[in-house]
Amino acid sequence: MFAGETLFTVTSVEIDLNPETSEENDSLITGSGTEIGTGEGLVEYLWKVNQPDGTEITSKILSTNMFKGTSSISEYTSFPTASPGDYSAHIEIISPITSPVVLSNKENYKVVADETPEIAWVSTTSQSDENEEIIAVDLSLTHESRKAVSVKYRVTGTANGNGEDYKLKDDTVTFPPGKTNKQISLNIVDDILIEPDETVILTLFKPVNATLGENIVYTHTILNDDLPQIQFVSDSSSVKETETNWSIPVSLSPASIEEVSVDYSVTGGTATADEDFELTNGTLTLAANETSASIDVSIFLDDLIEDNETVVIELADPINASRGLSSHTLTIQNDDTDGQLWVNFGALKSKGEQCLS
Repeated sequence: MFAGETLFTVTSVEIDLNPETSEENDSLITGSGTEIGTGEGLVEYLWKVNQPDGTEITSKILSTNMFKGTSSISEYTSFPTASPGDYSAHIEIISPITSPVVLSNKENYKVVADETPEIAWVSTTSQSDENEEIIAVDLSLTHESRKAVSVKYRVTGTANGNGEDYKLKDDTVTFPPGKTNKQISLNIVDDILIEPDETVILTLFKPVNATLGENIVYTHTILNDDLPQIQFVSDSSSVKETETNWSIPVSLSPASIEEVSVDYSVTGGTATADEDFELTNGTLTLAANETSASIDVSIFLDDLIEDNETVVIELADPINASRGLSSHTLTIQNDDTDGQLWVNFGALKSKGEQCLS
């Protein structure tokens, strides 16, 4: 140590960056700080910046004079802002040499793209049953903005608003600076009406501090879950062999504004197909507003002496309806006798009835 030289050291450094967010190539980020130490002397230091890609850049050697144990660190105004991402900066004291090396706190800053962000719906379609009460609809910006961003939306579609099918009115969505996602709530109203599926359409318009992206129209489909019931009118019926055709009635309640269909098939019974009856598995269709139809069975007459026989018919897989009474048993009544003929001889010598076989 030379004569007259005062021993000094730096014990800590505190820095601050302002502002914490900048647009790319803006070069507005500045740093300043205070060094704390003992004695007086020339302090040399480096600004070090960690970039989004993980690399570190270092400033040229800067210096400041420490008087009576404190000094102010000069501003360094050329922090890199060339590309969007997350950065951090800190100071390293290189003179006077200390062990360990004195490092400042680390301050973070963000660089956002300087082009105007685009605003759009995250998705363009969704669907739900009427009993799903709240639908979350998401909006997003392509990147952060230092300015507040807003956009209006208009509500249209085949569903009725004002609390009939849903609750949502035309409105404006605002993104605070630095925010890229917002969400609105579409409230669905459950009713008991038989009606077709309906839509709620949200259309974006009039953005502020942003441009419209590709997805500016969002369509939510409300699936009707109130269905009419299709079923057999009764669970059984009977027909004589001598009848050539028999109709089994099917009903729909209430009437539907859509076409309704249901499959039917023979699933059991003691009668033999194509010998005692004929019925091909098929589909029964009711046009809009029809409430009744029938399944027609062909009955075959034979001369066999046999027990009554049954045909079991089932309804399945209804479309635009729910299924009620789905099984019907048809009984075919035998009308053939046992082959004996009873004759009353009346006044003949051999009185009484005789059986002729």
